[in-house]
Amino acid sequence: MQEMNILQKLEKIGLSMIFEFIPGKACVSTDPSCTEIIYNSAAAQFLEMASCTGLFLAGARPPYKIFRRGRELAPAELPLQRAAWLGEEILGDELEVVCLNGLKKHTLWNARPLRDHQRNIIAALCTFEDITDKKRLAEEVRCNEKKYRLLLNNIPGLVFWSNKAGQIEFANESAGKFFRPWLGNPQNRPLLDIVTPTVDQPGIHEYRLPNGQQVWIQWMFRKYAHPVTQASGLLSVGFDITSLYRTNQAISLDYELRYRTDLFNKALRGELNRQELREIACRSGIVFPDSSLLHIIRIREVADERQPEVRREQYQARLDRLIFDISRRTSGIAWQSADGIIILIPVPHAKASLNGSPADETAEILLALTRKAFPDNKVLIGIGGLTGNPPDLIPAYQQAVFALRAGLVTEQGKPFYRWQDLGILQLMASCCDSELTHTFIQTELGALLAYDKIRASSLVDTLEQILTAGSVAAITRQLHIHEKTVLFRKRKIEQVLGTSIDNYAKKLNLLMAIRLLRLHSGANSEYQHK
Repeated sequence: MQEMNILQKLEKIGLSMIFEFIPGKACVSTDPSCTEIIYNSAAAQFLEMASCTGLFLAGARPPYKIFRRGRELAPAELPLQRAAWLGEEILGDELEVVCLNGLKKHTLWNARPLRDHQRNIIAALCTFEDITDKKRLAEEVRCNEKKYRLLLNNIPGLVFWSNKAGQIEFANESAGKFFRPWLGNPQNRPLLDIVTPTVDQPGIHEYRLPNGQQVWIQWMFRKYAHPVTQASGLLSVGFDITSLYRTNQAISLDYELRYRTDLFNKALRGELNRQELREIACRSGIVFPDSSLLHIIRIREVADERQPEVRREQYQARLDRLIFDISRRTSGIAWQSADGIIILIPVPHAKASLNGSPADETAEILLALTRKAFPDNKVLIGIGGLTGNPPDLIPAYQQAVFALRAGLVTEQGKPFYRWQDLGILQLMASCCDSELTHTFIQTELGALLAYDKIRASSLVDTLEQILTAGSVAAITRQLHIHEKTVLFRKRKIEQVLGTSIDNYAKKLNLLMAIRLLRLHSGANSEYQHK
């Protein structure tokens, strides 16, 4: 009879057909006062209530207690009562249920009042679900996340978690330290395109730090889903491979440099003609400019007390780095030869006449790079004439070497010397070391050289000043002697040579002989004493 009353009451509020078959756990008060509460079978079983039919009266105190964050709730605070008494709709109220056996279960409650057509509360319905396993799993995940965060923060790599929207939710300490100087805190910033390359382009990505340092990062990406919330996102892991990248780059550059050095030095030795050089260079990816200037850099070594092997290895390493820097800064083709570093510098057609300063500007760049690499060494640069495509290396190289040799004699103190500035000395390039040149020097200056050797005087130097200075006053300033001394030495020179040196043709011969003497003595310091 009691069971029929319950069914009738359920029928009255329209739940008799579906209440028992609700897949979840549910309870209903049959009146607004909640003096009578009915549970379906799933709810009764969960709350460990004795049951015969699965329907129960709430006349006695229920065999369970309900808590919120450790505090037991009063009847007025329970979801069903709040819905029936206050008309509240309860959604997602997380509570703990403790049954008579002491077992604690986590539940999520929903409740709402049931009203008649006049909007009066006639009952209340409450559903709840067991989230104990989810809570346990969530707690395990939180514990694991702490472990994982500790692990990730100690990984020597960059780790990001980003959500589905692409915003960073986690960055380990290494990632924060790496990006914070110029991006600030990476938290909540877009991951892709700003912090890392796009997900479609994993691999090596280059960064330039605020201090100018270049760093290469190897990125890997993997999509993930949170085991509890099922929220999807992207896991990005990056490792600093700068050392490895530079090592591989150095190996590649070293091979390329050695190949290029061997190729061009063969051409300098005449083992390859211009056409052969062009064909081999084309197959190797080397492109010659239409016109270029050949530069040669000579670096004079300084005394070094270190072991020769160590000194040689370190010197070569600096040379290789300098050649790389020169190629990058000037867009030229650089290699090492027995006489120094050789560079083919492209010259635009508009500047091919060299009636300006492009060659000097390039020489200044080469000078600065070389002095930076070798701050303790003296650096000299010789610049040859223009050469075409393919370059005629041998004459261009000979011109640069002779410009350096002649410049050191005629314009001492300059750091670089150009072939085009030599003037008439260009005509002497092919014969300055010949027997004919030696005879010419002896014919014009032999008597004066012999006199200087016997008397330990320097009349040849005085003669050079007389021929080039232009006035007696200039000679006195240059040699730091009195004007009368200059005139006396002039008469003595004419006496030794047996001729006047005021004749224009004689002046030209004597000046050319002195120039050749200087060139010759530059190659052979003992020449004057033969």
